[in-house]
Amino acid sequence: MRIHYFLTISITALVMTSVQAQRVDLKQFEESARLLNQRANWRLFSQDLNRGVELYYDVDNIMHLETGSVAVVVKRAYKMEKAISELKRQRNRTMGSAGEGLKYDELAFSIESFEILCSMKKIRIPTGITFDFDKQANILNYVPTHGFEFTISPGTPGEKLYALVCSQQK
Repeated sequence: MRIHYFLTISITALVMTSVQAQRVDLKQFEESARLLNQRANWRLFSQDLNRGVELYYDVDNIMHLETGSVAVVVKRAYKMEKAISELKRQRNRTMGSAGEGLKYDELAFSIESFEILCSMKKIRIPTGITFDFDKQANILNYVPTHGFEFTISPGTPGEKLYALVCSQQK
């Protein structure tokens, strides 16, 4: 039975949008996130040796949406302390005080969802959650993402992902 884990992350995103009002205990999503990591068929699509980051996508759970977009789950593996420091700086810039208390000491990888708008050559980051994991696949952080989109630039990991998933479009 093929399971689309993007749906799990999307459902989590819906819950996340109401966290301030309902104070939802996000721990209930840990099992779904762990299953996502364990059962996914991760395939390397980009590697930055200088920064120490590897990017994978789940080959078996690519969703072709009615809008013409493609939903895909991406795993970002941190292979060097440099990559984790860069992530921490980026999150401090974008999250401000909301990023205080995030754990980075044992960070091994993050999982997040993307939507590729194939006809427009853009990537949309949906409102939702990025899950950070340690080496034992325990969740360290739930990091809210606020929906935005950007044009895919030539020679970037986004362009590689675009070429892979949009070429499979039905």
